[in-house]
Amino acid sequence: MSPIPPEDQGPSRASLLNRAEAKERLAGRFDGWATQLESFFARVSTTAKGTEVWTGPAAERFTGTVKDRRAETDALAENCRTTAANLRRSAGKLREDAKQALH
Repeated sequence: MSPIPPEDQGPSRASLLNRAEAKERLAGRFDGWATQLESFFARVSTTAKGTEVWTGPAAERFTGTVKDRRAETDALAENCRTTAANLRRSAGKLREDAKQALH
């Protein structure tokens, strides 16, 4: 039986491990972005401490807009967390593949 040509051997163990590490780093960045997004609206308040200082239609529109943006930002943070989890799962698969690599 003749040896398998290098071009048919698939990615190298080192290549697979490098790709896994890159995905882990990227997952960490997505987690960081999610944390930043989650904390952003903690600094935004629609009322002063305990009292309403701004009332009327404009204040109500502002409050509604803030609630909408908060929901959108929460969804984006969740998408970042999901992406990070998917990247980590993919990195784990690459590490498993690296264990099976021929070289």
